[in-house]
Amino acid sequence: MNINFEITSVIERGKNLLNNYENNTQLIFYAALETRYAIEIILDDWLNFLIEGSHNLADYLNDIYDNDIPDGSLDIPLNPKILKDKKKTKKYYSARKYKNEISGLVPEFEKRIEFMSILDSSFDRMKAPELSRLNTYYGRVGKLLHITKYDLKTEELYDDLLSILDYLEKHNEPSRCFLSLNVEGEKMFKKYINNKLLNEDLKELKNNGNKYYSGGLYQL
Repeated sequence: MNINFEITSVIERGKNLLNNYENNTQLIFYAALETRYAIEIILDDWLNFLIEGSHNLADYLNDIYDNDIPDGSLDIPLNPKILKDKKKTKKYYSARKYKNEISGLVPEFEKRIEFMSILDSSFDRMKAPELSRLNTYYGRVGKLLHITKYDLKTEELYDDLLSILDYLEKHNEPSRCFLSLNVEGEKMFKKYINNKLLNEDLKELKNNGNKYYSGGLYQL
């Protein structure tokens, strides 16, 4: 099949279809298909990235580098367990399934990404998906794929799809990082999600963030 399913191309196709819908209102339907697939791609990429980082990454790196992990991009080998878990994702389609799988691997996923940006300010620019928002968008787009059942105005369909595609475009983040918090990091993270971080805690995390994680996974 000679179709480009790279996320940027999918989003561009969706927008191009919307830009031309006045000449053919059926293009709204195909723009919805592209939009739904864009949501699946983003969630699938993140889930597979996190699967690679969920198998005792910190212990593995410490064993290899004798607790002297070098700077830069680090990968872990695709052992049979990781390959098996990644293969399962080929059966996933709905945003809800992806949301549940990501939340199962990484509880408080969005909050952990926020916390990482405190430990390392370079993560501020990384845009992780809002799982609940994408799940909601997925349902809205799915409704548009059954357009004959609803009394929807073309202008409303256009505006809704365009707003979703704009969001996906802004959150199309090719670079991903995820840090494995150590014991002290987990303690600080618990305080963070419970809104109990003191000013001195925040200052400590910003000044000495590398003390609170033991390795990470990077996709540059």
